[in-house]
Amino acid sequence: MPAWLSEHFPFGLLYPNKPRHILSILETLRDNLDGWHNVWRVLNGPCNGCAVQTDGLRDNVLPHSPHFCSVRLSLIEEVLRRDLDPAVLADLSKLRGVSNTRLERLGRLPVPLLRRRGAAGFQAIGFDQAYDLAAEWLRRFRGDECGFFTTSKGINNEEFYVFEQFARVVGRTNNVDSCARQCHAASVAALKATLGVGASTGSLSDFMETDVLVLAGTNLANNQPLTVRYIEHGRRTRGGKPYVIVVNPYRERGLERYWVPSSPRSAIFGTKLCDQFVPVRTGGDVAFFNGVLKVLIEDGLLAARHRHFISERTTGFDELSAALRAQSFEQLESASGVARQMMSEVARRLAASENILFVWGMGLTQHRAGTDNVKAVINLALALGQLGKPKAGLAALRGQSSVQAAGECGVAPNIFPGGAPINAETAARFSEWWSHPVPDRPGLATGPMIEAVDAGNIKLLMCLGGNLHDTMPERAFVRRALERLPFRIRLDVMMNHEALIEPGEALLILPVRNWYEWSSVFTTTSTDRTIRAFRGALTAHRDLRESWQALTEIARRVAQASPPAVAHPASAPLSYANTDEIRRAMSRTIPMYSGIDALDAPHKQMQWGGRFLCADDFPAMPDGRARFSLLTPANGAIPEGAFMVSSRRGWGQWNSQHLPHPKKDSFTGARSRRAILMHPADAQRLGLSRGAPIELRSPHGTSYAGICWPDAAQQTRHLQVFWPAANDLFPRGIYDPASMEPDYNVLVTVKPIAGSKT
Repeated sequence: MPAWLSEHFPFGLLYPNKPRHILSILETLRDNLDGWHNVWRVLNGPCNGCAVQTDGLRDNVLPHSPHFCSVRLSLIEEVLRRDLDPAVLADLSKLRGVSNTRLERLGRLPVPLLRRRGAAGFQAIGFDQAYDLAAEWLRRFRGDECGFFTTSKGINNEEFYVFEQFARVVGRTNNVDSCARQCHAASVAALKATLGVGASTGSLSDFMETDVLVLAGTNLANNQPLTVRYIEHGRRTRGGKPYVIVVNPYRERGLERYWVPSSPRSAIFGTKLCDQFVPVRTGGDVAFFNGVLKVLIEDGLLAARHRHFISERTTGFDELSAALRAQSFEQLESASGVARQMMSEVARRLAASENILFVWGMGLTQHRAGTDNVKAVINLALALGQLGKPKAGLAALRGQSSVQAAGECGVAPNIFPGGAPINAETAARFSEWWSHPVPDRPGLATGPMIEAVDAGNIKLLMCLGGNLHDTMPERAFVRRALERLPFRIRLDVMMNHEALIEPGEALLILPVRNWYEWSSVFTTTSTDRTIRAFRGALTAHRDLRESWQALTEIARRVAQASPPAVAHPASAPLSYANTDEIRRAMSRTIPMYSGIDALDAPHKQMQWGGRFLCADDFPAMPDGRARFSLLTPANGAIPEGAFMVSSRRGWGQWNSQHLPHPKKDSFTGARSRRAILMHPADAQRLGLSRGAPIELRSPHGTSYAGICWPDAAQQTRHLQVFWPAANDLFPRGIYDPASMEPDYNVLVTVKPIAGSKT
């Protein structure tokens, strides 16, 4: 069938690999016929799907346009689940091998659950007993013997703030981290080191108003589909702008053409997105962006306006220019996999454009050189003067609901709320604000925390949601560490694989409300720094409390049985009566959140820093100037007989959950999550057909068994595997040194598995 026919056939019905939005809507209606009124409430409430963050069915960027999101539709079934019967968890042997999807579909957790080592399963206990038990464990293990971790999906700003305060005041440790830092800690490290601010510099409206959009290491169509709506709107109303350049090892079909369901014309005929595809090698990002900047400098493409910005607002450009002169184009071509001619084409397009928005995702950050990858993008943006103005800038595109707020609220081992570095001075300030002492030295990030658990140094781990077992590299190691861990406390809504791991001594699960059930006003922060207020849309779930209430109850019980550590006022830690009081504390202790206490009713909002940052130079930098970075490209050579493998998000997966509807990957056509995407030429050379069982083995001793899935969108000698199914393949302990973000890429050899079925 001709490609033009399949692409332009109405609704893309003949297009082999695309989301079926209309079908998703119909399936959602079918699955929720008995509770349609609750479905309507959920759709009109806050969305816990992604960090683009919507307010009901209203689009915040295109206020007169409705929006539809298939991810959000898929999450409705999760939100409206009924209670599970605790008896099904009394014998966990019956659940051995069950997928996360099946575990989640057991239903909501209605009562606290306790499992002792050696027990067949969980026993239901009362809430008072559960709070007493949690307080008892926390009194036994404080300081470096405990750790704290939170997810980001469905967690709001007030939860983040109270959780990190609980860790520091009650747990007396800075061993506190979130999944946000497993995704974009490298972005924050790079932005802070060069601009002095760890957030995206512009607004979501820039996606449709910019002239050129550079997408690096991201697939918006899969992970942030609402942003594709903004790109489509810009291209339809602005004569083809923005011009879209995609820098990625894999040629994403969703970025070539996409059918936007909230735009009638696009929903029927589709929208072309990618104008230029740059097939950079995995790990070759620094080399490519260095090459583009080298062309700009050596070919004299930087105009007077660019040079004025460089001289007036930056430092280090001359040193960077000298370093780039020492890097030959032959070296940069070899390391990046991109020809000099293409570097030149991109450079000339960017030099001729007034407004450019650089956007990146985890394809840049989840590397051992993740911070350098982002710094390479920042170098290019600074050289072209794309900071401090609208319709341009830098955007680290976040994935989960309020993930941007996790670090801003202090859920990190190296900073307090507001980004204050942890030291004696800042610890004294927060001790005074919170009327209780807090530790003054940095704690452990997530990966090192798990390593400390395995070494026996951490005895208690408290998690607010999350699934460390499925999401961290080398899952077998994570399982072993958690089995050795004496005590675990989980505040959660549903079961998952991590909750089934037998504890060293005991595991306590405390059920809490999801945010659709919150009677209190709460806030979330979108990927463009917009803070919005919401209230839950559903009736509160039985006896469950909001997570901050459960934490304050535990803190009160710990304080009642513990002698005061210093001569502070004799008040219980975390003595909040409502979320209004939490926001007042946030407004006082988080500079960029000053004024959040005024967001006391649904639909109120503020954007910290305004529409764009860096308008008045770079005040957080030592000399008020942005800093260029000297970057050495990594060697991009792949050893003979080896492949570079990367993890791939997608296919109805959100965090470690698998959403219910898709039976195949809408973008690759793969029908098994164990599919390993391989270029057809590589498959032919190895004598592999589609579905052939193969094993990937790394030099670190980790391995993964899957099936060959030939895909021409993949580069030769590169592979992609689905995350988190293949996380056993990625070895533990390999981090970006500047951010401690794990590396989800590894060199492997491929071996056919004879006589096996996968």
